[in-house]
Amino acid sequence: AVVSTQSTGNYDLEVLRAYLRQYFDREVLGGKGRRKLAGVLELPQSINHKDFVKAISALPDIDSPPVFSLPSNIDRSQQRSVAKAVIAQLVLVGRTSVEDSSFEKARWTKEL
Repeated sequence: AVVSTQSTGNYDLEVLRAYLRQYFDREVLGGKGRRKLAGVLELPQSINHKDFVKAISALPDIDSPPVFSLPSNIDRSQQRSVAKAVIAQLVLVGRTSVEDSSFEKARWTKEL
């Protein structure tokens, strides 16, 4: 799957440029003894569309973190961030005023 995000600033553009330089340099695109794109994809030598489709189809469904120069345990950090966000939302939902302990769907939805 291809994931697209919106660039939010100069830092994002610098990261994008770094990836482009890393992935699309002479060692990846040219000639004999070239290295693999992102360490996993050897680009076909031909200009045949089917060769590229075949190469792309062989890619794994889930990218390994080192492909993006991330530590192997980055998924734990992401899971921790998601868990913190869920807990914060549950705290908001759990808040009820002493005066009014009735369930208000609109208020509950707004606080989510």
